[in-house]
Order: sequence, then structure tokens, then C-alpha cells
Amino acid sequence: MDLPQIDRQSAIPIYFQLKEAIYQKIKTGEWKIGQQVPSLRQLSSELRISLMTARQAIKALVDERVLAMQRGQGTFILGAGLREDATIISSFTAEMIRQGYKPSSKVLKKETIAAPEDISAALNLQHGSPIHLISRLRYADNFPIALQHACFPADLFPDLLKKDLQGSLVSILENEFDVRFHHGTQTIRAGLAGRQEYQFLELSPKAPVLFTERSSFSEDQKPIEFLRSIHRADKYTLTVNLRSDRR
Repeated sequence: MDLPQIDRQSAIPIYFQLKEAIYQKIKTGEWKIGQQVPSLRQLSSELRISLMTARQAIKALVDERVLAMQRGQGTFILGAGLREDATIISSFTAEMIRQGYKPSSKVLKKETIAAPEDISAALNLQHGSPIHLISRLRYADNFPIALQHACFPADLFPDLLKKDLQGSLVSILENEFDVRFHHGTQTIRAGLAGRQEYQFLELSPKAPVLFTERSSFSEDQKPIEFLRSIHRADKYTLTVNLRSDRR
């Protein structure tokens, strides 16, 4: 098992370099699921880093469910997991392909309904205006990852429900309705799902999940989508790029 390389001249913290390098080795398949990773002492000795730095990198991957520690035996690879940049608008399909997974979907519901108060507010519609609701279970390599409920103004996309909804809805709106996703707002929170959601996601009751809500807007500031998602917290990591507010 070849160890990662560390760039001591880089401004990136060494623990983060090690964490990302291990993640890439797992993602590319160089390090296999089920394999034991080098011990903290081996990482420390061969990479000439402190035990604290090695422990920090490994703990971060354990927290992301990429690695698992087994008392008295060592640390083992669970899998690379999934990552999504929460600061950009991208489709689940495109994101999974970018990360090397095969995306697929199961359409659970598609119907035109009267918008409830919260969704009509998010889409800047009158209460009760017609919207298209599309509920789908999203898979990566045939493994359930997220449950998504997408809402669209029916007057903007009159024939949307007649389209093939197995793939990217973002692509359908952009290619067939000539609408461009320009900007949006998103909230993220952790919590517990309902019984049916746990069944869809193949999770044990009371397992933590990630809830996201996203409102997306076109270039002319029109609300075009309101998306509620429930993600498996053990397989999904959302990243947010931050900047200092110092002027």
C-alpha cells in the first residue's frame, strides 16, 4: 500500500493534505474497500509527521464515514462516500458522474398540485397556484443516496411531467425549456427522517440524515425550482467554501 505524498512547502495544512490524498486513493480504487489502512505510527514514521497530525487526518475520514476504526484491530476502508459543493447549483446526475459513480433515479410521484403556502412563497406564486411536484429516489451505483421532492411553476413548464424524468431535471429545463439556473439559496440541517423515508433510503430508524432546501432562480430573477432533499448522512458530505468578512 503506497503512502500518499506530502508537500511541505504548501500552505495547505499537512493533516488536510494527508486526508485528501487518502480519500483520492480510495476514490480511484488504489486502496480497496475493506482494506486496513496504515497505522498512525506507520504514517507518522514514514511520512515524517507527528502522531497528532496523522490522527487528525484519520479522524476526519472516520467522521465522514470513509474509514472505520475497530478497537484492537485497526482502521479499515468503508468507501469514498459522496461529496457535494453546497455553494454551486449542480444536478445530482452531473455530480455523481463527475465523482465516478453511475447515477440513476426511481420516480415515486409526479403530479400537478395546488401549491401549499410554504412552496408558493418559495416560488413567489399565489397560494394555490398550480405546480409540478416530482418525487424521486436517487441512486449512486444502485445504492440509495437521497430522496428528493422538486417543485416547479406549472405555467413556466407546462409539459414537464411528460418528459423522461429519470435523469437530470436541470438538463431538461435548460435544454428543452431554455431556462438557465443562475443563482439560488440553500439551507442545510441535520435531523431524523420519517419511517417511510428510512425505508426508501434503507436506513435504520433514528439514523441521522441531512435535510436540504434549495430555491433556484433564472437569470431574470424568476424562481424556477424549489427542491427539498433528504440525504444519507453516512454516505453524503456537503462542503461549503468560506471567506473572511474582514475588509
